[in-house]
Amino acid sequence: MKTLTKLIICAIFSFSIGVACASPLLVTELNITPFTEHIQGPTVNDVINAVYANFTIINASAPISEYSGPNIAYYVVLNITNPSNMSDQLWDVEFTAASNDKNTSSSLFMSGASGQGYTLEGAWLDGKWYNVTWTTGSFPVINGEGKILPSGDSSVVPAHWIQGVEFDDVYVNGTLTYTYMNMNGTWTDVTSRISVTHPVSINPFADAGSVSSTIVQEHYVFEPKLPTDASNTADPSTPFVTKYVLTGNGFFNDSWASNQSRLILLSGIYEVRQPFSDTSALTTLKSGDITLHTQIMDVADGMSYVNNTLTDTSAYPKEQQQILLKQNGDSYIYNAILGDKQSFREDPWSVEVFVK
Repeated sequence: MKTLTKLIICAIFSFSIGVACASPLLVTELNITPFTEHIQGPTVNDVINAVYANFTIINASAPISEYSGPNIAYYVVLNITNPSNMSDQLWDVEFTAASNDKNTSSSLFMSGASGQGYTLEGAWLDGKWYNVTWTTGSFPVINGEGKILPSGDSSVVPAHWIQGVEFDDVYVNGTLTYTYMNMNGTWTDVTSRISVTHPVSINPFADAGSVSSTIVQEHYVFEPKLPTDASNTADPSTPFVTKYVLTGNGFFNDSWASNQSRLILLSGIYEVRQPFSDTSALTTLKSGDITLHTQIMDVADGMSYVNNTLTDTSAYPKEQQQILLKQNGDSYIYNAILGDKQSFREDPWSVEVFVK
């Protein structure tokens, strides 16, 4: 699986991503796909509202070690509304529950890194001009510190040449820390060697107030086909897990009609383990005063790829919501939707819920 919060804008760029050649090549020498221009299209910007959260501590008194310790079972419901007169699709959900303590200087994802891929028509590096790329559509596998990890290429796209140069900006704790350039099939750290215009960051909560204790982190990706490396298993360097949800005929419907609201479920078990987890999560949860952070990626109808031009209709709406949890035994609950005799009914994929 992916070992970091790889933002789903990379899926959009898969139309045009590439790997910079080790030396400049003439376009006429190769069968090269022309560079893809990106233009901004209309966006929807869905509205997010967390309406329910239940965190239950399991084996609270268990000693915390590398292999055992307490678990936090979580059940969080988001109300996502399309406020526009267009339909759109949900591509990605990033979620974190954390404390409200803002005494630290780092950003939301305390132990993680996130990459943002993009392409340029060309770039100068060490006095050479690079403008041709060799690609399979894969980005580097990166650990929680933003360092590249050895990994085989799991892309199903055949390797091919395109015009342009591919980069991956890596944010560590919300700060742009590394810039990687793919040179002749090898991702290379060019952070201090190159000067390029970086795209505006879509790193979740990079500009948000900092937090000092994370309770749970969640990442859902909605895909018509599972990536070959999708395992839903956390990398040892970070507790962050990417979960893939199949979409399309016979699977979850990821499309929102105009002015439609739907309840989306995020659930799982967060294992509190050393040294990979934030072991203060239990204390933070018991305080009852936490903040829920959510960012999604939605794509409005109208995104198209015509004549080497991509019309981008993606948006990345965010919500930060401070809530107070009420303790009920080993559970800590926030409820802004259910009545006394009401409960949730889940769809067959445990992604959407309905009040009954």
